[in-house]
Amino acid sequence: MLLNAIRQIQPDYREPPIMRSPGAGYNRNDLSYFRCYFNSIRTNPCNANGQIHHLFSKAIMNALQRHPTLSGLFNRENPLFKYPAANRDAHKGYQEWHRNVDNEVVQWLRSREDATIQEFTGLMMKIYQRPEISGRVPNVYLGGCQ
Repeated sequence: MLLNAIRQIQPDYREPPIMRSPGAGYNRNDLSYFRCYFNSIRTNPCNANGQIHHLFSKAIMNALQRHPTLSGLFNRENPLFKYPAANRDAHKGYQEWHRNVDNEVVQWLRSREDATIQEFTGLMMKIYQRPEISGRVPNVYLGGCQ
């Protein structure tokens, strides 16, 4: 029923491979499974038109794959985790600000072996709400993934 409602909004919708199901506590028949999708249907009020930014870089994905509790839960290519940069200058390849975010997240993952999905997405939200980061990659919202 929920999947049909989503397909009425977006006919080409495919279920997001966000998290394992049901081992991660998400079930395709559970409203919480779709919370990420509904919360990700976002407008783009600032008309961001820069390079697509992956919230989970290769460095972060490698750390996630080695993580005891978060391994296998996130898919880098999921549209929920890809955002357009504010403009062409805001994101050009793997810049210093990007490396700094990656280093911070990787260090956090290494220091938190018992991290939960909520804690990890909370960290990512805090980082992407910082003015120096949100000015480059606006409108990041992961609240529904918790």
